[in-house]
Amino acid sequence: MRVLLDDKTRVSCRQMYLGTGDELKYVWEEAFEGQANGILGAARLGQLTVSSGVHSGFVGVRVTLSDSAPPIDPSWEDVVEVSLTASSEYWGIVEGIVESGHGFEGAEGEYRVRMSVKGMDAGAAVDVVSDDDPLVEHHLFEFWPAPWAADEIVRRGSDYAARRHQDVS
Repeated sequence: MRVLLDDKTRVSCRQMYLGTGDELKYVWEEAFEGQANGILGAARLGQLTVSSGVHSGFVGVRVTLSDSAPPIDPSWEDVVEVSLTASSEYWGIVEGIVESGHGFEGAEGEYRVRMSVKGMDAGAAVDVVSDDDPLVEHHLFEFWPAPWAADEIVRRGSDYAARRHQDVS
């Protein structure tokens, strides 16, 4: 397993975007179209739309790349999986609607992505997490090579994620 990013990331309007390509421009609309889960949208090619409980401020983010599916850690409250086609070796996170973020090196190809989340309800309760505040919400993105498969809700734990899942179904 290779750690590509381990940092905090700004969210804005309960969203951030993770994807591949030279231009990381994202839109919320249609990101969850045809999906069962409502917290990790993968309907747009090469782009992942991420919902957070925190409205504005910071969440913890870790991104890893493995050769095969890692085991699911039972300590994460919400877990979903989607497929992503990486069109470039340039990967990055765009911080909400701010259009700044973190860039990191990945690889082109077909991937399965597991997003595991802790603290979505706590994030929604505090709403705003400033740069000096302790992080209350954490996201883990695990990538591994795999053929395309439909998105899947692996674990439901928070009320916030349950409402988001219900919104797309």
